[in-house]
Amino acid sequence: MKRLILGLLVTIVTIAPAAAQKKKKTQSPPPPPAPVVDFKTEQMLEGMEKVLIFDSLVVHKRDLLRAYPLTPGAGSLEWADAGHHEQGTTYVTYYGGERYQTQQVDSLHCLLTRSLRFGEEWTNSGVLFDEVENVAEGDSLGLRQLFPYLMSDGVTLYFAQNIAEGLGGLDIYMTRKGGDSRQFYRPENVGMPFNSPADDYFMAIDEELGFGCFATERNQSADSVCVYYFMLSEQRDTYSADEISREQRESLAAINRISDTWAIDASQAMVLRQKLKEAFARAAAPAKESTNSREQAQRALVEMEESLLRLRQQWHGGRHSSQLRDLILDLEQRVAQQRKVVR
Repeated sequence: MKRLILGLLVTIVTIAPAAAQKKKKTQSPPPPPAPVVDFKTEQMLEGMEKVLIFDSLVVHKRDLLRAYPLTPGAGSLEWADAGHHEQGTTYVTYYGGERYQTQQVDSLHCLLTRSLRFGEEWTNSGVLFDEVENVAEGDSLGLRQLFPYLMSDGVTLYFAQNIAEGLGGLDIYMTRKGGDSRQFYRPENVGMPFNSPADDYFMAIDEELGFGCFATERNQSADSVCVYYFMLSEQRDTYSADEISREQRESLAAINRISDTWAIDASQAMVLRQKLKEAFARAAAPAKESTNSREQAQRALVEMEESLLRLRQQWHGGRHSSQLRDLILDLEQRVAQQRKVVR
């Protein structure tokens, strides 16, 4: 009898673990880990601006400036270092009184500076935005602030930089001058679709033409860059939460197809494509002014610039009167008009 009981106990002991093991195998697998959410990307996707992109052009990086057929009133652009794309561009305002360019401040960092013109000399007013401490972690290139562009209002400045709060690489930022026109407010990221994880830069807006353009290296080879041309809008408008699907939002942010943006105003897209074609034609056409009339216009411009210089010297010498200020402002406008005649 004892042997029978002992045998039953052994059987129960050996069966129990096997049953438990079998039960363990049939349990459902643990849930997958929660996806990592990039809050910067999510925020920009949610607040993405409605932008009508009506055309694009892929060029070699050395030919980037040729893809910007801006009017003379938009100012002048040139390579900062004989066409070396890595050093960006130098921008001079149409009036010729301000210059924005990148300056190598040490062996690693390139920062944006502004210079003011007095006569034939430029006085450097120093670095505009020192964001060295905000460079993205692991970025071995250091802080790069490149491709400045000041709008014709003389207040709104665009440029590109690679700080940690961006989407990756160079992002386009916008800032405005303060009330005293000496200092700028802290720059803000312009968001999607202008920016992406790739390098995005060189935002330029020509109000006379009615459109703007920017460059991006997304989906491009190492030597190429794509320039997108977009319609200007009077106010910033964004997509509402239920207006488009998540898939559509991501596609618009990546600019997978510019035709998808034409839903905003297809007829205006065609008008702007024609304007862009005409702008390229004007940029390539030879000047047709007669030599005599051009020389007369140049002499008049020189005289006006010399008068403006004398007035500015009086102002910087301490004569800060409202009458002198008004004279300077009036002469600046007339100089600007005369420069249009000369060009």
